[in-house]
Amino acid sequence: MKAKDYRRFEAMRDSGCGPTEVTSAAIAEGFNFVDNLHMLRAVFNLELVHAKEAWIQANGFASSLDEYQECLIPEIERALAELDEPNR
Repeated sequence: MKAKDYRRFEAMRDSGCGPTEVTSAAIAEGFNFVDNLHMLRAVFNLELVHAKEAWIQANGFASSLDEYQECLIPEIERALAELDEPNR
């Protein structure tokens, strides 16, 4: 597997940009979710959960991973309730 060239993101990191700012730049360059996670883990040595949180923040979904996941609970509960309903 060929190593990715993350020099531009390393330069951003070295100039003081944090993971969320670097993620925003990567998204603007067309990086998808998985590519972003790989880049963040390589450039910042982040654990997966912290890389995911930076991506969520950069996309404006929530201010934290916990906040984002809390928003999912009502939808998950509705879906589970539908599954529990007897077939019509």
